[in-house]
Amino acid sequence: MIPLEEGLRLIERFRNSAVVVACEENGRPWADLSHDKGLDLPFPDALGKGVSLGLGIALARPDKKVVVVDTDGGLLANLGALATVAGKEPANLCHFVVEDGIYAYRGGVAIPNIGRISFANLARGAGYTSVYEFKDLEEFALQIEEIMQAPGPVFVCLKVKPDMSLVADFPDFDGGEGLRKAIHTVREVLAQSAPPEKG
Repeated sequence: MIPLEEGLRLIERFRNSAVVVACEENGRPWADLSHDKGLDLPFPDALGKGVSLGLGIALARPDKKVVVVDTDGGLLANLGALATVAGKEPANLCHFVVEDGIYAYRGGVAIPNIGRISFANLARGAGYTSVYEFKDLEEFALQIEEIMQAPGPVFVCLKVKPDMSLVADFPDFDGGEGLRKAIHTVREVLAQSAPPEKG
């Protein structure tokens, strides 16, 4: 199994100037590791909607790489998003799913049928362009650069050790205020790098 923080550190190292949507319990460790907070969208209340937000950004800005750091429980709540993403074929979207086998927002309750579900097979069946699965950090480190440069949509399942400290420290629901502020910041940063309009 991959230590969560080390897996996220590799994503951060190779993100370049990508917009990153960090969903649910992944938001806290991502905030500690990120060096480009102006392009981060923490989404603790995603409840399966993180990849939908990432898809919207990817379609609006096809010149900009978009990375979604999703959760296994969140994705299970919105499996239809896999088909939507694959159908839209965003070449600039990279969808990571952190599979730790628990619902952090429910106090660490195990995800039903975990260990038998294959998120990689679900993404492959939905039609993602490239699909990867890792449970070894070294193997992931060897391929992360290739993954981040591959045309999307790209799906990556990272099998990680559950971190019970994230369960105890799960962020309180803030009515979306934190996300609204982050969207405003990202919008401003992206506006500065927007390609000129064709006239």
